[in-house]
Amino acid sequence: MTAEDTWLNVDAVTFAHWTRWLYDQEAIVYRLQNDPLFSMQMRLCNEWKMPLSEFLEWGEEDQANALAYFYYEARRCTSCGLHPDDWSDPSEPKYQAQTMVCPGCAELDRHQRWMKEQSETMPASASDGVKSFLKKTAVDG
Repeated sequence: MTAEDTWLNVDAVTFAHWTRWLYDQEAIVYRLQNDPLFSMQMRLCNEWKMPLSEFLEWGEEDQANALAYFYYEARRCTSCGLHPDDWSDPSEPKYQAQTMVCPGCAELDRHQRWMKEQSETMPASASDGVKSFLKKTAVDG
């Protein structure tokens, strides 16, 4: 067997491996799109950062309870955090909108505006990946 034959064999094995991987990915995507239970299990496992195999080791009642809880929580508004059940009668509001100012968020907003002004005089790439955060300053004792 020549070096060229070996390269061709390795390439064929690699091709077969990736073909199988691609087939598996397409099958998983199809199942995610067409199997609501599998889709919810995968979303739960992704959110809870656990492998599906670990989740499937749980008892049936534990799985059912976890999926019910996950479904319930998934219906919460991502903006205000309330659940549709919190508004059983929308004509009688249980909540009242209020306004507050967070000094930390205000400081971050000021800093981000300043950073934006500074970035206008710099090359575009100079601001790539720049994050603002709050750091406690020294307190006079």
